[in-house]
Amino acid sequence: MLAVTETWLNSDIGDSTIKAACPDCYTAVQLPRLNQKGGGLALIHKSSIEAKRLPVTMHEAYECMDLLLCFRSQRVRLLIIYRPPSSLPSRFFDEFSLTMEAVCSTRDKLVVVGDFNFHVELVENLVAQSFLGLMEAFCLTQCVASPTHIKGHTLDLEFTRDLDNFVSHTCVSSLISDHYAVQCCLAVRTPRWPIGRTLFRSFKSIYSDLFVADLIGLDLFTDPATTIDGLIDQYNLGVSQVIHKHAPLKEKLMVLRPANPWMSDDVRVLRRELRKRERIWRMRRLYIDFQIYQETQMKYSRLL
Repeated sequence: MLAVTETWLNSDIGDSTIKAACPDCYTAVQLPRLNQKGGGLALIHKSSIEAKRLPVTMHEAYECMDLLLCFRSQRVRLLIIYRPPSSLPSRFFDEFSLTMEAVCSTRDKLVVVGDFNFHVELVENLVAQSFLGLMEAFCLTQCVASPTHIKGHTLDLEFTRDLDNFVSHTCVSSLISDHYAVQCCLAVRTPRWPIGRTLFRSFKSIYSDLFVADLIGLDLFTDPATTIDGLIDQYNLGVSQVIHKHAPLKEKLMVLRPANPWMSDDVRVLRRELRKRERIWRMRRLYIDFQIYQETQMKYSRLL
Protein backbone atom coordinates (compact mmCIF):
# COMPACT_ATOMS: atom_id res chain seq x y z
CA MET A 1 0.00 0.00 0.00
CA LEU A 2 1.06 3.58 -0.59
CA ALA A 3 -0.46 6.53 1.27
CA VAL A 4 -0.03 9.86 -0.53
CA THR A 5 -0.57 13.43 0.62
CA GLU A 6 -0.79 16.55 -1.56
CA THR A 7 -2.03 14.70 -4.64
CA TRP A 8 -3.34 17.92 -6.24
CA LEU A 9 -6.18 15.90 -7.79
CA ASN A 10 -9.63 17.38 -8.29
CA SER A 11 -13.09 15.87 -7.96
CA ASP A 12 -13.72 15.80 -11.73
CA ILE A 13 -10.98 13.53 -13.05
CA GLY A 14 -9.12 12.64 -9.85
CA ASP A 15 -10.38 9.05 -9.64
CA SER A 16 -9.60 8.21 -13.25
CA THR A 17 -6.21 9.94 -13.10
CA ILE A 18 -4.89 8.08 -10.07
CA LYS A 19 -6.29 4.71 -11.16
CA ALA A 20 -4.62 5.13 -14.54
CA ALA A 21 -1.31 5.54 -12.69
CA CYS A 22 -1.77 2.29 -10.74
CA PRO A 23 0.17 -0.82 -11.85
CA ASP A 24 -1.61 -4.05 -12.72
CA CYS A 25 -3.60 -5.65 -9.87
CA TYR A 26 -3.64 -2.33 -7.98
CA THR A 27 -6.32 0.29 -7.49
CA ALA A 28 -6.73 3.52 -5.54
CA VAL A 29 -9.10 5.60 -3.46
CA GLN A 30 -8.65 9.34 -3.17
CA LEU A 31 -10.12 12.39 -1.45
CA PRO A 32 -9.56 15.71 -3.25
CA ARG A 33 -9.45 19.14 -1.68
CA LEU A 34 -12.72 20.80 -2.63
CA ASN A 35 -12.96 24.28 -4.15
CA GLN A 36 -9.20 24.94 -3.86
CA LYS A 37 -5.99 23.89 -5.55
CA GLY A 38 -3.44 21.72 -3.78
CA GLY A 39 -3.90 19.23 -1.00
CA GLY A 40 -5.66 15.95 -1.59
CA LEU A 41 -5.14 12.48 -0.13
CA ALA A 42 -4.95 9.03 -1.70
CA LEU A 43 -4.25 5.39 -0.98
CA ILE A 44 -2.90 3.07 -3.68
CA HIS A 45 -3.33 -0.58 -2.75
CA LYS A 46 -3.58 -4.10 -4.09
CA SER A 47 -6.95 -4.90 -5.58
CA SER A 48 -7.20 -7.90 -3.26
CA ILE A 49 -7.25 -5.56 -0.23
CA GLU A 50 -10.71 -4.25 0.54
CA ALA A 51 -10.43 -0.51 1.28
CA LYS A 52 -13.57 1.35 2.30
CA ARG A 53 -13.52 5.12 2.72
CA LEU A 54 -15.51 6.09 5.79
CA PRO A 55 -17.43 9.38 6.08
CA VAL A 56 -15.56 12.13 7.92
CA THR A 57 -16.33 15.66 9.02
CA MET A 58 -14.59 18.27 6.88
CA HIS A 59 -12.20 20.47 8.85
CA GLU A 60 -10.54 23.77 8.05
CA ALA A 61 -7.24 23.05 9.80
CA TYR A 62 -6.39 19.74 8.10
CA GLU A 63 -7.48 17.10 5.60
CA CYS A 64 -8.35 13.59 6.72
CA MET A 65 -9.16 10.37 4.89
CA ASP A 66 -10.54 7.65 7.16
CA LEU A 67 -10.23 4.14 5.73
CA LEU A 68 -11.23 0.66 6.85
CA LEU A 69 -8.91 -1.98 5.39
CA CYS A 70 -9.74 -5.68 5.38
CA PHE A 71 -7.01 -8.31 5.08
CA ARG A 72 -9.20 -11.42 4.92
CA SER A 73 -10.78 -11.42 8.41
CA GLN A 74 -8.32 -8.86 9.84
CA ARG A 75 -9.41 -5.21 9.94
CA VAL A 76 -7.20 -2.12 10.10
CA ARG A 77 -8.32 1.47 10.57
CA LEU A 78 -6.07 3.84 8.63
CA LEU A 79 -6.12 7.63 8.90
CA ILE A 80 -4.21 9.67 6.32
CA ILE A 81 -3.68 13.28 7.43
CA TYR A 82 -2.39 16.42 5.75
CA ARG A 83 -1.99 19.59 7.77
CA PRO A 84 -0.97 22.62 5.67
CA PRO A 85 1.83 24.81 7.08
CA SER A 86 -0.60 27.75 7.22
CA SER A 87 -2.95 25.88 9.57
CA LEU A 88 -3.21 27.42 13.04
CA PRO A 89 -1.93 24.89 15.62
CA SER A 90 -4.59 25.81 18.17
CA ARG A 91 -7.40 25.22 15.68
CA PHE A 92 -5.77 21.99 14.53
CA PHE A 93 -5.51 20.69 18.10
CA ASP A 94 -9.19 21.40 18.75
CA GLU A 95 -10.43 19.76 15.55
CA PHE A 96 -8.00 16.85 15.57
CA SER A 97 -8.83 15.98 19.18
CA LEU A 98 -12.45 15.43 18.18
CA THR A 99 -11.40 13.14 15.34
CA MET A 100 -9.12 11.08 17.57
CA GLU A 101 -11.77 10.75 20.26
CA ALA A 102 -14.08 9.18 17.70
CA VAL A 103 -11.43 6.93 16.12
CA CYS A 104 -9.54 5.65 19.16
CA SER A 105 -12.59 3.81 20.44
CA THR A 106 -12.34 1.36 17.53
CA ARG A 107 -11.47 -2.25 18.27
CA ASP A 108 -9.66 -2.55 14.95
CA LYS A 109 -5.93 -2.07 14.55
CA LEU A 110 -5.18 1.64 14.19
CA VAL A 111 -2.55 3.50 12.15
CA VAL A 112 -2.37 7.27 11.70
CA VAL A 113 0.01 8.56 9.02
CA GLY A 114 0.53 11.81 7.17
CA ASP A 115 2.31 15.11 6.76
CA PHE A 116 1.62 17.07 9.94
CA ASN A 117 4.13 19.89 9.33
CA PHE A 118 5.30 19.92 12.96
CA HIS A 119 9.05 19.86 13.66
CA VAL A 120 8.80 17.04 16.17
CA GLU A 121 12.58 16.50 16.17
CA LEU A 122 13.02 19.82 18.01
CA VAL A 123 12.66 19.30 21.75
CA GLU A 124 12.47 23.06 22.27
CA ASN A 125 9.56 23.43 19.83
CA LEU A 126 6.64 23.73 22.23
CA VAL A 127 3.95 23.40 19.56
CA ALA A 128 5.44 20.16 18.21
CA GLN A 129 5.89 18.73 21.70
CA SER A 130 2.31 19.66 22.56
CA PHE A 131 1.17 17.71 19.51
CA LEU A 132 3.15 14.64 20.57
CA GLY A 133 1.67 14.98 24.05
CA LEU A 134 -1.81 15.05 22.53
CA MET A 135 -1.15 11.81 20.66
CA GLU A 136 0.31 10.18 23.77
CA ALA A 137 -2.90 11.04 25.59
CA PHE A 138 -4.67 8.80 23.07
CA CYS A 139 -2.11 6.01 23.73
CA LEU A 140 -0.48 6.52 20.33
CA THR A 141 3.28 6.26 19.78
CA GLN A 142 5.19 8.08 17.05
CA CYS A 143 7.38 5.63 15.08
CA VAL A 144 9.43 7.80 12.68
CA ALA A 145 12.88 8.54 14.12
CA SER A 146 14.66 10.16 11.14
CA PRO A 147 14.22 13.40 9.18
CA THR A 148 11.61 13.14 6.43
CA HIS A 149 12.18 16.51 4.75
CA ILE A 150 15.06 17.66 2.61
CA LYS A 151 15.81 20.43 5.15
CA GLY A 152 16.29 17.92 7.95
CA HIS A 153 12.91 18.16 9.69
CA THR A 154 10.68 15.26 10.75
CA LEU A 155 7.30 16.24 9.34
CA ASP A 156 5.86 12.96 8.03
CA LEU A 157 4.77 10.86 10.98
CA GLU A 158 3.34 7.46 11.80
CA PHE A 159 1.36 6.71 14.96
CA THR A 160 0.28 3.32 16.28
CA ARG A 161 -1.02 1.84 19.52
CA ASP A 162 1.50 -0.19 21.50
CA LEU A 163 -1.17 -2.73 22.39
CA ASP A 164 -1.86 -3.44 18.72
CA ASN A 165 1.75 -4.58 18.20
CA PHE A 166 1.47 -5.04 14.44
CA VAL A 167 3.66 -2.25 12.96
CA SER A 168 7.41 -2.81 12.69
CA HIS A 169 10.54 -1.82 10.79
CA THR A 170 9.59 1.81 10.27
CA CYS A 171 12.30 3.55 8.26
CA VAL A 172 12.86 6.56 6.03
CA SER A 173 13.88 5.59 2.50
CA SER A 174 14.41 7.37 -0.81
CA LEU A 175 13.79 11.05 -1.55
CA ILE A 176 10.90 11.24 -4.02
CA SER A 177 10.21 15.00 -3.81
CA ASP A 178 11.20 17.45 -1.09
CA HIS A 179 10.00 14.70 1.29
CA TYR A 180 11.41 11.24 1.90
CA ALA A 181 9.24 8.15 1.76
CA VAL A 182 8.38 6.52 5.09
CA GLN A 183 8.15 2.73 5.01
CA CYS A 184 6.90 0.20 7.54
CA CYS A 185 5.77 -3.42 7.78
CA LEU A 186 2.31 -4.43 8.96
CA ALA A 187 1.75 -7.82 10.60
CA VAL A 188 -1.39 -8.63 8.63
CA ARG A 189 -2.50 -11.66 6.70
CA THR A 190 -1.40 -11.75 3.11
CA PRO A 191 -4.41 -10.85 0.96
CA ARG A 192 -5.63 -13.40 -1.52
CA TRP A 193 -4.90 -12.82 -5.17
CA PRO A 194 -7.97 -11.56 -7.06
CA ILE A 195 -10.06 -14.11 -8.95
CA GLY A 196 -10.85 -13.55 -12.62
CA ARG A 197 -12.87 -15.38 -15.26
CA THR A 198 -11.56 -16.66 -18.57
CA LEU A 199 -13.10 -18.42 -21.58
CA PHE A 200 -11.47 -21.45 -23.21
CA ARG A 201 -12.14 -24.38 -25.55
CA SER A 202 -11.06 -27.94 -24.77
CA PHE A 203 -9.64 -28.99 -28.15
CA LYS A 204 -8.04 -32.08 -26.59
CA SER A 205 -11.48 -33.58 -25.95
CA ILE A 206 -12.47 -33.51 -29.65
CA TYR A 207 -13.04 -36.91 -31.30
CA SER A 208 -11.24 -36.54 -34.62
CA ASP A 209 -13.48 -38.92 -36.59
CA LEU A 210 -16.69 -37.13 -35.60
CA PHE A 211 -15.05 -33.74 -36.13
CA VAL A 212 -13.90 -34.63 -39.66
CA ALA A 213 -17.32 -36.10 -40.48
CA ASP A 214 -19.06 -32.85 -39.54
CA LEU A 215 -16.53 -30.85 -41.57
CA ILE A 216 -17.16 -32.98 -44.65
CA GLY A 217 -20.89 -32.46 -44.25
CA LEU A 218 -20.60 -28.66 -44.46
CA ASP A 219 -22.19 -26.75 -47.34
CA LEU A 220 -18.64 -25.80 -48.27
CA PHE A 221 -18.25 -29.38 -49.60
CA THR A 222 -21.83 -30.51 -50.31
CA ASP A 223 -23.14 -27.32 -51.92
CA PRO A 224 -20.25 -24.88 -52.47
CA ALA A 225 -21.00 -21.30 -53.39
CA THR A 226 -20.19 -20.00 -56.85
CA THR A 227 -18.34 -16.86 -55.70
CA ILE A 228 -15.20 -16.31 -53.66
CA ASP A 229 -17.07 -14.21 -51.09
CA GLY A 230 -19.68 -16.94 -50.75
CA LEU A 231 -17.02 -19.61 -50.24
CA ILE A 232 -15.33 -17.50 -47.56
CA ASP A 233 -18.65 -17.03 -45.75
CA GLN A 234 -19.37 -20.77 -45.93
CA TYR A 235 -15.91 -21.55 -44.58
CA ASN A 236 -16.02 -19.07 -41.69
CA LEU A 237 -19.57 -19.90 -40.62
CA GLY A 238 -19.31 -23.66 -41.10
CA VAL A 239 -15.98 -24.18 -39.36
CA SER A 240 -16.96 -21.97 -36.41
CA GLN A 241 -20.21 -23.95 -35.98
CA VAL A 242 -18.36 -27.28 -35.99
CA ILE A 243 -15.76 -26.02 -33.52
CA HIS A 244 -18.46 -24.68 -31.23
CA LYS A 245 -20.25 -28.06 -31.38
CA HIS A 246 -17.22 -30.18 -30.52
CA ALA A 247 -15.33 -27.70 -28.31
CA PRO A 248 -17.85 -25.22 -26.89
CA LEU A 249 -16.67 -22.19 -24.98
CA LYS A 250 -16.34 -22.86 -21.26
CA GLU A 251 -15.76 -20.47 -18.42
CA LYS A 252 -13.39 -21.08 -15.54
CA LEU A 253 -12.10 -19.11 -12.58
CA MET A 254 -8.41 -18.34 -12.34
CA VAL A 255 -6.14 -16.59 -9.86
CA LEU A 256 -4.80 -13.31 -11.30
CA ARG A 257 -1.14 -13.27 -10.37
CA PRO A 258 1.20 -10.55 -11.69
CA ALA A 259 3.75 -11.70 -14.24
CA ASN A 260 7.23 -12.31 -12.87
CA PRO A 261 9.59 -9.69 -14.37
CA TRP A 262 12.35 -12.30 -14.81
CA MET A 263 10.13 -14.71 -16.78
CA SER A 264 11.20 -14.17 -20.39
CA ASP A 265 10.68 -16.31 -23.50
CA ASP A 266 14.23 -17.65 -23.20
CA VAL A 267 13.59 -18.70 -19.60
CA ARG A 268 10.38 -20.50 -20.58
CA VAL A 269 12.09 -22.40 -23.41
CA LEU A 270 15.00 -23.46 -21.21
CA ARG A 271 12.69 -24.47 -18.37
CA ARG A 272 10.75 -26.75 -20.72
CA GLU A 273 14.03 -28.24 -21.90
CA LEU A 274 15.13 -28.77 -18.29
CA ARG A 275 11.94 -30.64 -17.43
CA LYS A 276 12.29 -32.74 -20.57
CA ARG A 277 15.86 -33.73 -19.67
CA GLU A 278 14.78 -34.59 -16.13
CA ARG A 279 12.01 -36.87 -17.41
CA ILE A 280 14.41 -38.65 -19.77
CA TRP A 281 16.93 -39.22 -17.00
CA ARG A 282 14.35 -40.54 -14.53
CA MET A 283 12.92 -42.86 -17.18
CA ARG A 284 16.18 -44.38 -18.48
CA ARG A 285 18.49 -43.86 -15.47
CA LEU A 286 21.56 -43.50 -17.69
CA TYR A 287 24.58 -41.53 -16.50
CA ILE A 288 24.84 -39.63 -19.78
CA ASP A 289 21.24 -38.47 -19.37
CA PHE A 290 22.03 -37.31 -15.84
CA GLN A 291 25.02 -35.29 -17.14
CA ILE A 292 22.87 -33.61 -19.80
CA TYR A 293 20.23 -32.86 -17.17
CA GLN A 294 22.85 -31.27 -14.87
CA GLU A 295 24.31 -29.16 -17.70
CA THR A 296 20.82 -27.91 -18.62
CA GLN A 297 20.14 -27.14 -14.98
CA MET A 298 23.33 -25.03 -14.77
CA LYS A 299 22.36 -23.12 -17.92
CA TYR A 300 18.93 -22.45 -16.45
CA SER A 301 20.41 -21.20 -13.16
CA ARG A 302 22.81 -18.85 -14.96
CA LEU A 303 20.02 -17.45 -17.12
CA LEU A 304 17.91 -16.70 -14.05
